[in-house]
Amino acid sequence: MQARTRKQESGTTMRISRASRDTLAAIADARGVSLDEALQKVLFEYQARADFDRLANEDPESMAEYLAEARTWAEVDVEVVE
Repeated sequence: MQARTRKQESGTTMRISRASRDTLAAIADARGVSLDEALQKVLFEYQARADFDRLANEDPESMAEYLAEARTWAEVDVEVVE
């Protein structure tokens, strides 16, 4: 793990349950990142899901188009040559 600088350590403190802290620590350990980086990733993923939910609710046609295109790309079979 990287050495932390004083600037990286400045921030804020919040109270969370031990269970939440342990869960976040497990995510951080699995990804080889700091607790802060793991929290940023979790928040990014949460926001992405919220954005997809909003799109699905506000513009179902665009969401359907997006999902169809995603399925098309997922089915692409490309040979990898080294």
